[in-house]
Amino acid sequence: MSSQNKSILVAIVGTGLVGAELVNQLLCLSRSQFKIVSLSSSKATLFAANGLAITQADWRAIFQQSAAPTILSALSGELQGLVKAGNKVVLVDNTSADSVAKMYPHFLAAGINVVTPNKKAFSTDQQLFEDITKASSESRARFLNESTVGAGLPIISTLKDLVATGDTEPHPGDDLNGADVARKLTILSRTIPALSGALPEGYKSVQTRSLVPPALTALATGDEFMTRLPEFDEEFDALRAEAQKEGKVLRYVGVVDVEKGIIKASLEKYENSHAFATSLGGSDNIIMFHTKRYGARPLTVQGAGAGAAVTSMGVLSDLLKLS
Repeated sequence: MSSQNKSILVAIVGTGLVGAELVNQLLCLSRSQFKIVSLSSSKATLFAANGLAITQADWRAIFQQSAAPTILSALSGELQGLVKAGNKVVLVDNTSADSVAKMYPHFLAAGINVVTPNKKAFSTDQQLFEDITKASSESRARFLNESTVGAGLPIISTLKDLVATGDTEPHPGDDLNGADVARKLTILSRTIPALSGALPEGYKSVQTRSLVPPALTALATGDEFMTRLPEFDEEFDALRAEAQKEGKVLRYVGVVDVEKGIIKASLEKYENSHAFATSLGGSDNIIMFHTKRYGARPLTVQGAGAGAAVTSMGVLSDLLKLS
């Protein structure tokens, strides 16, 4: 079998909601070009260089019988051996762990591709991000992180296409909140060359307005937080009423303005006719790209932005780009 026809060997780290869904999606592919060689949780790892003999019906039981502890450095060594043997190998990190994210440069330097919905590596300190891109550039191993921003929505790939073809992106927004919005803004801004280094501390450098009342920030439990939250309804009702008088609505959005150098997550007012006012429902994400080419009519990407199924679909989409 030529190297072009070899299966892509996949090591999956994280077997929770997203990871389990991804395993099932991979195993149900007909005539799949992927071969799962490893499954890892925080406590155990199952590895077989020739591919795990698992099915959708039995993989959980087989994995639970594995007694091998998870040591990422050891897994890296096994995967590097597969790379040296001429295989294309990809590590899929479905966790939200800093400890795994910090190893991306190591994996990439060893020729191991990385696919992940984990925001941590791309939204914390600038040095880690630079180490990731440097290792990828030098080894030619790829890192793909589409699902860090829009789950299964093609947001990062759209932005990369705009940048690669000479356009810029000054205003993507979403309707999530706080630190999560700031992380996504960090990931997107680092895709735009003009904003390179603009967020040295990652998402912590983003101008972020928290919607959590200061009096509730130190509460120990979620139940107490929810019990006391109605105490502050009047404050937000007043803000909403003020916006309504202006024919507008309030939306919590993320903004990246390249021209003005602004990266912020805040509560903003939008006209009642704006897509942010009329188009959102449930856990939808909506991103608008206002660029030189998409000026009066922005490029808009909208759809479900949360959930294990769509997030793992985004991961699987990235995996398919490696084939």
